[in-house]
Amino acid sequence: MSMDPPTKLAAELLGQSLSIPLAKQRLSYDESHLNEKLTNLLSGSTILPEELATLETVNDSITDSLSPAIKNLQLNKQRLVDSILTPYDNCIQFHTLLKRITATNKLLRALIYWNDIFDLTTVDGILICKEALIDLPILLSLSQISRQKIELDNAENKLKVDLQNKIEKLIKSSNNVNVNINDDISCIWDYSKLVNNKQQVVDDVFKKIVNLQVNSIAESFSNPTKLIKVISQVVNVQNLLLKLDGKQMVEQFWKDWSVAVGEKLKITLAKGGVIGRKLKDVFPQIKQIVETWPLEGQVKVIVVNVWK
Repeated sequence: MSMDPPTKLAAELLGQSLSIPLAKQRLSYDESHLNEKLTNLLSGSTILPEELATLETVNDSITDSLSPAIKNLQLNKQRLVDSILTPYDNCIQFHTLLKRITATNKLLRALIYWNDIFDLTTVDGILICKEALIDLPILLSLSQISRQKIELDNAENKLKVDLQNKIEKLIKSSNNVNVNINDDISCIWDYSKLVNNKQQVVDDVFKKIVNLQVNSIAESFSNPTKLIKVISQVVNVQNLLLKLDGKQMVEQFWKDWSVAVGEKLKITLAKGGVIGRKLKDVFPQIKQIVETWPLEGQVKVIVVNVWK
């Protein structure tokens, strides 16, 4: 197949090592005339413009022919989302909800089933089953365990209530000069021995005693006569504390008592007014009473300093 001269010339150039001098020699034109030659070539040839026009026409026709297909594809995609994907997501959510309802239904049925079998009733705080099933070994064991647990809980609750009542009665009686606080010590000690954790009971009793004594004094700040009477009876608590835990608890009581009373005194005195002035007036008398208490060493100094 023969080639036209420009194609033949290009093939020869490609088959050789190209260089600028060789290109000038073979093409026989100067670089400055390149634009002019290209313009002449374009104006003298009708094939290139026609091909460009044809290319634009083909591009427009392809775009026009593909536009409906693209729109149709978009519509089909949206129809797929609306018709399949969205209902599928809703079905998944509905299925999850049904599973939860089914689980809840099974749980309720199980509860009703066991309630019908055992027919549990409460007699004197103890769970009792049907007589037909009570003789089964496992049910008998469970019933005995349940009964023992309830009895232990009832005994512990009764002990706590009785112990609290005795403590409150004892503390209140300390405010009366005609009542001897030592008469009620033995009953508290007897109750505390019934509790397995003796130290916990002792600590609870100790905190209760401190709080009741401090609150009783704080409530008497507005009445100096009553305050002096209450202060006079605080020392009687020593006998109770010695019976519970010995000398160490007595020292701890006076330290905690002094700190708590001192804080409440500071708050009251900071407010000023008639109550504050009356309190300051009875400080010397209270200090004399405190100095007569059978306290030892540093403990006595701490208690006396509260009323400086």
